[in-house]
Amino acid sequence: MVAQHVKARWKGFVEARHLVADAELARLGDVKLVPGMPVEAFIRTSERTVLSYVIRPVYDQIKRAFREK
Repeated sequence: MVAQHVKARWKGFVEARHLVADAELARLGDVKLVPGMPVEAFIRTSERTVLSYVIRPVYDQIKRAFREK
């Protein structure tokens, strides 16, 4: 699957459009895909290191702390 368009509507929900290869559709057999069906998909954004998972939350908090209101 390839994400063509991703649009955040609110926190925790992302609308995405995917292309599904014909070979993958053939694997479904008699199952029919219809609009609005829930989907679980992994969207690769960029590679991250273990250290980035630790540092990013700290960095985000520091960034928010120094923001003017």
